[in-house]
Amino acid sequence: MKIGLIDSDLLMRSKNSFPNLALMKLSGYHKAKGNTAELILDYRQLSSEGMLIPLKSYDKIYLSKVFTSTTVPEWVLKLPNLEYGGTGFFFDKAPPLPKEIEHYYPDYDLYNRWVAIASREGKSASRLKIYKDYSLGYLSKGCIRQCEFCVNRNKKKSVLHSPLKEFYNEDKSFICLLDDNILACPDWKRLLEELMRTGKPFRFTQGIDIRLLTDKSAEMLSRANYDHRYYFAFDNYSEKGIIVKKLRLWREYTDKDTKIYVLVGYDKSNRYDRNFGLSDIASAFERIRIITDFGCLPFVMRFEKVNESPFRKLYSMVASWCNSSKFVYKKSFRQYVYYKRYSLDYFDEFEKENPELVKKYFDWKREGADG
Repeated sequence: MKIGLIDSDLLMRSKNSFPNLALMKLSGYHKAKGNTAELILDYRQLSSEGMLIPLKSYDKIYLSKVFTSTTVPEWVLKLPNLEYGGTGFFFDKAPPLPKEIEHYYPDYDLYNRWVAIASREGKSASRLKIYKDYSLGYLSKGCIRQCEFCVNRNKKKSVLHSPLKEFYNEDKSFICLLDDNILACPDWKRLLEELMRTGKPFRFTQGIDIRLLTDKSAEMLSRANYDHRYYFAFDNYSEKGIIVKKLRLWREYTDKDTKIYVLVGYDKSNRYDRNFGLSDIASAFERIRIITDFGCLPFVMRFEKVNESPFRKLYSMVASWCNSSKFVYKKSFRQYVYYKRYSLDYFDEFEKENPELVKKYFDWKREGADG
């Protein structure tokens, strides 16, 4: 059999920079069965000017997407030999891979052809690094938080998923873990110890739940051969007390590079109106202040419904200012806007309509910032 594999995020998102692990497992499984498997790099391989053609190329096609915003041509989804899945289609209802495939060793060669083409086209080495240099997998799955906006919102605990040997490749220089909430797993200490014994730099792409940080986990993580920077999140201002406490604990053990996500634009009451927007923007500035107080890098993450907000443009401006350390640590938001000449008419109008919020937050900057 000839198997075709479609990473729809890779095809339709110009900045996509992460391989699809499910497809890598499918490829490894089918190759071990004696089938051929390859990544389809263009939908035109399957059509002629958008029309279905005789299915002469592939006996079976698997398509996967991670992001709900990724579009897939309708005619592709109607192919009779196609099977598709992923959180991009089903959010928290995505059917799991069959057990024998879920726990199959990934095919680390699947993206080689795409990497070669991307390299010739001048794609940055940093974008290609994850495809070439990393072992990828889950040690644990699930989360205890049940956040309404998260793919794991129906999960109630974090449990062991795969042993490291199931996906670890000694020839790769780094390890990338996709675990949802490693510190919520009862076996987190043993898992960290196993990772540290490899001697390879490792990281958790979903970040680490700072609310679960303890002296022991902070000590272990701080001395680990961690890849690049640590990632935490400060999603809700109502959790200020626990976040400040844990950031203080973290800084007792390390001053290493730490980035903290700041979720904005998510309204639990599903109103997305003016009052929510103003409150949410104020909350974002408060969280940014706290994060920089501890010498960490804030990073604004905009929930997809931010586009329904009357302050959509302001959210974009705040993210642009905040997500660059050279600005958030050196200029107030107002200084940044005028420095960039960024939608000044809109900015001035917002200031006239919301003077108290503007006075409290837009001229704030880190102590010692040079402006």
